[in-house]
Amino acid sequence: MALILALLLVSIRPATSAVLKMPKPLPDIVKSYKSVYIHAGSTGMNNTFVQVKPGDYITILAKGTIDLGKGRVHGPKVLLSYQFSEEDVERRYRGPDLITIYPGYLKNRESGNIYLSYGDRYRCPSFHQGYFLVDIIFWKMNDPNLVAKFLEEASSAKPKDNDLKEIVQEFKKGETTGQIILGVVK
Repeated sequence: MALILALLLVSIRPATSAVLKMPKPLPDIVKSYKSVYIHAGSTGMNNTFVQVKPGDYITILAKGTIDLGKGRVHGPKVLLSYQFSEEDVERRYRGPDLITIYPGYLKNRESGNIYLSYGDRYRCPSFHQGYFLVDIIFWKMNDPNLVAKFLEEASSAKPKDNDLKEIVQEFKKGETTGQIILGVVK
């Protein structure tokens, strides 16, 4: 019982590191920011306690790996999922996007919390190892060009971080799912 309680307490927690090095004070385009870990061994959708409201513009950035055993080591594009409320549909993380939060995501409630999972479809999570580091950035405006510029500047602050360089290039090239509008990927 103590092991189960311990796993629940560490499945999602504030990160001591981050995908980005967020400057202090926050840049003009950034409304707020939170970084969390999602650890292997956690099951189901884990509440980040990061609240979203209709009209929010967010970007989820993730890096890291989780080892499922037997040589199956995957990154967030394979395993990470998210929801914008408990009742929302599970969405697969496909890379950095500028996402607009619509009322339907929250089942027409005033707000909801972001939930993360590394794929509770897998059995024996106690054997899994690793974690994902996830940054959730709230933007003041829906401006992909300013977001790309900010991400590029953040990447230059961590010149040896190849994961971050790749994330920035994906965002700039639009290689991810594209902006999500009304629950439909465009």
